[in-house]
Amino acid sequence: MIGNIPKNRFWTLFLVLALTGLSIVLYFIHLLLFQDLHHIGIFFLGDLAFLPLEVLLVTLIIHRLLEMQDRQRKMEKMHMVIGAFFSSVGSWLLAYLSDRDPALEDLRRHLVSSLTGGPMMNSEGSLTNFNTIRAISTGALWIWPF
Repeated sequence: MIGNIPKNRFWTLFLVLALTGLSIVLYFIHLLLFQDLHHIGIFFLGDLAFLPLEVLLVTLIIHRLLEMQDRQRKMEKMHMVIGAFFSSVGSWLLAYLSDRDPALEDLRRHLVSSLTGGPMMNSEGSLTNFNTIRAISTGALWIWPF
């Protein structure tokens, strides 16, 4: 904190004042070289008229790019969390839940028969008939090893 101005606002204020001062100096140099105030006024108004559109376009593009970058970072972090979960807890949890599933033997028989030459199992037909998670009682979930 510099004086009563927070550090991030100080740099913003400094940047605004520096760029405004630079613009005034450049207009003054242009006036000294060409001595045509009318020409400077016409271009200044043209630049000033285009400024809102330029700010709108730049802020929309930058905002969209920053949003996409933020979304991509969040997805990467989510994938890391999911990967960490399944590498440490998920495999154990899946084994724990499948051991308590009353319909597991039917699913095993069906999978083994399809692998040994029986009727081939399709993903939409046969597997949707097994409601394994719904069949597990809530009493089986009270033991947690951690």
